[in-house]
Amino acid sequence: MSNQATLHTISNNGYKATIANLGAELKSLVNTSTSEEYIWPGEASVWKGSAPVLFPIVGRLKNGEYHHHGNHYQLPKHGFARNSLFELATDKKMRKVFYLNHHLKHFSNIHLNLSFKCFLA
Repeated sequence: MSNQATLHTISNNGYKATIANLGAELKSLVNTSTSEEYIWPGEASVWKGSAPVLFPIVGRLKNGEYHHHGNHYQLPKHGFARNSLFELATDKKMRKVFYLNHHLKHFSNIHLNLSFKCFLA
């Protein structure tokens, strides 16, 4: 897998979508008949995101941490998926599947394995 963020497109007779492998984020959805864009363009002065995948939480935890079975864990605001590079598992004209398979210790002190897929069609 490349450590570089890349863009991928899917399309049909009416729409074209652009998805980044960084966070499996939908960057653009355009009506090909009218050229109308439906997704926020990600203006850095306001908010650089467009349609992020928020996983495993939405929002923030009190002090950015939680406790489970006597253990202390940290988790960033909106989780870690939006800042992770996903692998492209399925690459077809009208369907993309992005796959995140990491050991969670990479993101915090959680010691679990994780597989997470985003299907876009």
